[in-house]
This record gives sequence, structure tokens and C-alpha cells, in this order.
Amino acid sequence: MLNKNELRNHFLKIRKNIKNKEHLSEKIINNLLNSSILNENLMIGCYASLPDEVNTWKLLDNTIFKLCFPRIQGEFMEFYEVQNKSDFIKGKFDIYEPKISCQPVHKEKIDIMLIPCIAIDKKGNRIGYGKGYYDRYLANYSGLKVALCFDKTIYN
Repeated sequence: MLNKNELRNHFLKIRKNIKNKEHLSEKIINNLLNSSILNENLMIGCYASLPDEVNTWKLLDNTIFKLCFPRIQGEFMEFYEVQNKSDFIKGKFDIYEPKISCQPVHKEKIDIMLIPCIAIDKKGNRIGYGKGYYDRYLANYSGLKVALCFDKTIYN
């Protein structure tokens, strides 16, 4: 049995070698957009995707729901509402974050949280990047959590 770091490294390699990532990302996002969980006036917590992750940038084109993205502040992250790609700057770890001018969104106002992951098991146990930002943020989050990942990064 692999430990969490070994699993993380294993699935990072798998994810890096997935072919047609952009096409697969588009299918995942379209499935999400066509699902019954998204409807008008929701506040969706999202993440600014990195090149090997499910691409979330298309969600900025929607007109149905509002989006908020995290900004790292010390050991924690807070979410801020964004309207379009011009609301971002490069932040910690070279991940795009909302500009300081964006409005904060309190955790209890976020209806659905889209969560990045390297891999996830069939029980919903997520493997992230190991810094614990999402683990800390989601510790007392009561909304719906949706991990976005590729089929090849789901394991038993």
C-alpha cells in the first residue's frame, strides 16, 4: 500500500501523461454545467486551474451563477468574487488569485465548492498538493463539495 506522498507522486505522473486533457476538461465542465446541481443565483467556489488540472476557466463565461476564487493569506485562503479573467493576478505558487479589489465572500455564502485534486478514491478521499489549504478551509464548510478530476486519477 502506497502512502499519501507516494500516491500523490504516482498520480501526478499519471495526470501529466493524460492525452487530450483539454478535450476531457471540456467534457467534465460541460457535464457539470448540464447537471442538476447548478442553477441560478448560486455562489460557486472555484479554483484557478493549472495546466494539468481540469480547466475551470470556461466557467467564467457563464451568466447563471456567481463565482468566487481563493487567495492565499499566510497559512489560510479566503474566497473573493470575480467577474472575468481581468480580475486575477498571479499569486502564491504562481496560481492566479483574485485581485485585492475583488469583494470577499464568506464561507457560508458559498453554495458549492469545486475542489482541485490530484487524485480521489471512490469514497471521496481527496489527494491534494499537500499544503492543506483546502483541508483547513473545508473543515467546517457545510455546502456541497465537488472534486474535479480525470477518470484516470480515481482509484479504489
